[in-house]
Amino acid sequence: MEKRSFKRIPVSFEANIFCENTECRGTVTNLSETGMFINTKIEFPFDLNFELHIRLNGKVLKTPVKISRIERVDNTYGGIGVRLLDPPEKYLEFLDRLRSGATDE
Repeated sequence: MEKRSFKRIPVSFEANIFCENTECRGTVTNLSETGMFINTKIEFPFDLNFELHIRLNGKVLKTPVKISRIERVDNTYGGIGVRLLDPPEKYLEFLDRLRSGATDE
């Protein structure tokens, strides 16, 4: 049974994760209106709420997120599922363009 509210769209672009004084890099592999999955090697403990920076159409979009899932493979953290706490309008517009097949990326 599918428990996601919105269908995920496969993508591949870089993201920066900022939590307190820590910055990590990752690759967004899929996204939806309310969440995304980021492949990253993140060191824990790590705050579950942080600011995510993604580059969309040449501009950096900053949005607060909360970790909803942590993927672990062979004792290594390989990625995180995050929920966007307040998806910016520019992000939602970007999703609409992805769905229609017209992106500026």
